[in-house]
Amino acid sequence: MTWIGLSDGPYVRWRTREGRPVTGNFGEHTVVLTGLRGNRLAVNDPLDGRRKTWTKRKFELMWRRLGRRALSLH
Repeated sequence: MTWIGLSDGPYVRWRTREGRPVTGNFGEHTVVLTGLRGNRLAVNDPLDGRRKTWTKRKFELMWRRLGRRALSLH
């Protein structure tokens, strides 16, 4: 599972009670990576319930938008 940004914003910013800054991207989304073959990734996208194939470049662009976060289970 990986967090991606569908867009570069809009963003919202605020501070916690402790004064820590928080930034949220309204384009935040999560997908499940299910395979990799060469330069293509297989993705399950819960937004529309479809299995998709993305280029590695497309995925990396969206992944960088939210700080390259992912969860892996073995």
